[in-house]
Amino acid sequence: MRILLVASKIWEPKSKKLIKKMTLIYRRITYSIFIIIFLIAAPTVILYTQGYRFNFEKGRIQKTGILVISSVPRRADIFLNGKKIENKTTPARLENILPADYEIKLAKNGYHDWNKRLTVLENSSTFAEKILLWKNSLPSNIINQDFFDYEPSWDRQQAAIITGSHQLILMDFSQNKTRELADLKQYSSAKIIGWSKSDKKIILKVAGKQETYLIFNTEVLVKEDPVIIPASYQTLKWDESSDNLVYGLKQKNLWQFDLFSKKEKMIAQNIIGDFWIQNNSLFYFTTTGLYKKLINKKSPAVLLDKNRCDGCRFLAEKKSRLFILDDNNQKLQIIDTAGKIRPIIAEAKNLDWLNNDVLLFYNNWELWIYDLNKKEPELITRVGEPLTQALWHTQRRHIIFTTDKKISIIELDNRELRNVITLANPEELRKITLDYRGRKIYFWGKQKDQTGLFELPLQ
Repeated sequence: MRILLVASKIWEPKSKKLIKKMTLIYRRITYSIFIIIFLIAAPTVILYTQGYRFNFEKGRIQKTGILVISSVPRRADIFLNGKKIENKTTPARLENILPADYEIKLAKNGYHDWNKRLTVLENSSTFAEKILLWKNSLPSNIINQDFFDYEPSWDRQQAAIITGSHQLILMDFSQNKTRELADLKQYSSAKIIGWSKSDKKIILKVAGKQETYLIFNTEVLVKEDPVIIPASYQTLKWDESSDNLVYGLKQKNLWQFDLFSKKEKMIAQNIIGDFWIQNNSLFYFTTTGLYKKLINKKSPAVLLDKNRCDGCRFLAEKKSRLFILDDNNQKLQIIDTAGKIRPIIAEAKNLDWLNNDVLLFYNNWELWIYDLNKKEPELITRVGEPLTQALWHTQRRHIIFTTDKKISIIELDNRELRNVITLANPEELRKITLDYRGRKIYFWGKQKDQTGLFELPLQ
């Protein structure tokens, strides 16, 4: 017993020393582990808070990017690579996205989906802002009768319509209301020639005992007799700045007709085909070429181009460039009247202006944009069936175009493929008009046994 007590007294100090030593080792190991964890975790946390993530596909750490996306209307669901982003709708700022190409979709009930493949780059923001979503709806018939002719005003707020019952009516797009302007039953045929630039008057060519031109004031609220101009003029055009002046061709001579005084005076001779008057300048073809002449001065005409074109018509004159369409050969000629740039000839059926600098033109298979400040036009898209019409949307970022039985819209964002959406498939489709706010399309056509004027909501 005494021996055990002695042994325990000898062992106790050694045991305490061992325990203290083990405790010290344990503490050092624990301390070292925490230091190692800190050394590993701290940079990771710092990198994470600064937007770095490990890219398992590429096997390395990368700085993430940001996707900023918004739409009109708001609150559209957002999908990345087919997966819905929960608790997020437009407008949204999606952060910490690994650099890659993403299939992005916006979806909202009652609207067509928007799809785009966009690239998110390291330490960069990718923007897809104010995306227009188009309503997914059917056209509604607002005038249920056949038409003989239909022509929208320059400002797209109204349209003149010659109905199947031989009435001239005005359609107010802002209120969806019509009013009768004239009864044309006494005439065997009638055709709308065009609106004045102020949209206050309109010219009709009619046939009764003899052909004649009728000019109506579209602002009057009660019916009044039109101004009558003899049909000895082969062509009538409005003056660009006056509602009281029209110009007409008669036996190769160009005449100015004053609607107020009912007097006429000769402006030019030996004109073949079409003519154009802009800012007191007359452009016209003769047998020897294209000429320019100042109307109110006795200065001689200036030869601009030696090529004659019997089947050409003038479309516009912008920034010293003259736009002429050869309907026989579907060729658009753009001629610099100052002679500073070479003429441009492109295959085209018609054009539509965005502003004084930018226009679109189209042929059967292609849509083009031409910025007058650039040397060459830009091809937008090719289609698989003949184009019948194309026009700008008022937001300036889309083009609406039609084929035989289809209305489509294309987005001009040139990142990846351009979005093309089919808006409607009427059974019959003629001239389309976009209202001045860009919210509705009007067209003359046929849908489910209804014929007449249709309205298609866009927004």
